[in-house]
Amino acid sequence: MRFGSDTCWVLPFKQLQPSMCFFSLIKYVERTLALYLASLDKFKDSMIRQPDPGPNYAKLVEVYAAKNDMNMPTQIIMIDDPEIDPKSGDEVRSEIFTQLNILQFAYKYFNIFKGLVVDLIFTFQQRAESKRFFSSLEANEALQILEVELNFIYEALFTKAEILHNWIGVIFRFIALGCLIAALHIFQYKNKDQYGGFDVSLTYALLIGGVALDSIALIMFCLSDWTLVRLRKMKDDVDDLHKNWFDDILNRILRYREMKTVEYRCARSSEYEGEYKPGACHQLLDTKFIVRRWSEYVHAHNLMEYCLKIRPKPIHYNEEVKNKSRFADDSESALRVSSDRGEWTLRDIEGGNEKEKQREKLLRYVMEMDYDQSLLVWHIATELLYQTETESKENHSSREFSKILSDYMLYLLMMQPTLMSTVAGIGKIRFRDTCEEAERFIEKKQIQTRDRWWIDNTKKISEAILSVMAPAKAEPIDVKGDRSKSVLFDGGMLAKELKGLKKDGKDTYMWEVKSKVWVELLSYAATKCSAKEHAAQLSKGGELICFVWLLMAHLGLGDQFQINQGDARAKLIVGK
Repeated sequence: MRFGSDTCWVLPFKQLQPSMCFFSLIKYVERTLALYLASLDKFKDSMIRQPDPGPNYAKLVEVYAAKNDMNMPTQIIMIDDPEIDPKSGDEVRSEIFTQLNILQFAYKYFNIFKGLVVDLIFTFQQRAESKRFFSSLEANEALQILEVELNFIYEALFTKAEILHNWIGVIFRFIALGCLIAALHIFQYKNKDQYGGFDVSLTYALLIGGVALDSIALIMFCLSDWTLVRLRKMKDDVDDLHKNWFDDILNRILRYREMKTVEYRCARSSEYEGEYKPGACHQLLDTKFIVRRWSEYVHAHNLMEYCLKIRPKPIHYNEEVKNKSRFADDSESALRVSSDRGEWTLRDIEGGNEKEKQREKLLRYVMEMDYDQSLLVWHIATELLYQTETESKENHSSREFSKILSDYMLYLLMMQPTLMSTVAGIGKIRFRDTCEEAERFIEKKQIQTRDRWWIDNTKKISEAILSVMAPAKAEPIDVKGDRSKSVLFDGGMLAKELKGLKKDGKDTYMWEVKSKVWVELLSYAATKCSAKEHAAQLSKGGELICFVWLLMAHLGLGDQFQINQGDARAKLIVGK
């Protein structure tokens, strides 16, 4: 291979040409086919089943008419197909739920629910099976299965996995590596005296680098989720999960990719609150970067601090989503349940008729507002209460969870417009107007905002906002009209209403209600975002909202399921 201002790229030996050209051809074919098959049209075509004309209706009618003409007692009855009894999660005991099981179940549901990306409709049986399985899982099991399943979706759409993980792909992978090794071998043993030292060194570097990269790719290919899951099919006998030596080997390999957690101390709780100093506030996702399947970050954006704060946050699997799924017995009820954005929780507030008036006041902040307006109001209320209410051991979990989701939802609204495009409305205008009003209010109160005691100042700002008393007939919207979209003091009014949920002076229940409302707001946004946007987000590391979207689909919450329950068969009964 020669380099120079008056020379062109040439292969030094004719023997190198076939191997190098064949290697290049394989690589270009791989990439071209991967791009072709990953297009949404081809992706959808690959999932459409073979045409099925169904039972012969014309023949049934002809036979029925013929028997009637012969005056034979004849009737047509409808027989429901027996419900498919899936091998659900009820049969899998958590103590034997291995990493191989997680991989197998993730692959199984990936092959079913990858149709979400191209808006396919799922059958009632698929919905029932998925709902039964995911409702039986523990939180960490569900999270791990969703993580692997989303990784399968990502690799199917954005990598060459579909091309490589079949027999043709395996053969071409070894042939390509063999071509590189052959080229290196030929170059090594041929006379190179006519070439300069730099040219020879560079050629060696390119060939050795190519062999090294392809060897690493081959090792990653052999240890990938796709390879391991196809080496071992899901077994029918759950009592025999530990009796196979091959399963033990696969589990040892997969253990290196297992989702890891680490204890995370909340600096705010332990440093600034003298009464309650927890040893470890959260379990933080902390998988090694090289084997991590997604970013494991929950981003945050906080109105009160006027800046974007990106930091790792713990992931919680909230029971509220699972509880809502129990009321989604069919597709119509599932659609209604998934469309709630706080109503479900607020209508269920404890207290009977005594709390009816308070329920109605709180419901205004979700039912009579646009989604983006409601989100900002609840964010402000959450921040005000977080800064002013005392933390305790009882309310810590719900309080921190509400804060995390509040900041995360504002981050989505402001920083991820494509994910929130269907529900964002004029959220950015409202946010800017609210920030402007907050700055004016802070300046008027002469509160310093940038010094080393910023936490205390944030608390002072929050207390000052809560101290503003609205006249009985002059709410913020009445004063501002259409001139400003600020919701700063609407958030303050909501915070005061939420304080009415305290029981015996304790605010644990108040934070529980607030955390459940945030789960509903997140769930609503997840289902309203298009599946294509969720899929596109996977190429950027993934987001928590993608997990919620897929979890809700698995629990039967959404609009991509058939309304009719199962199939029925017509049977002709002829009497004697």
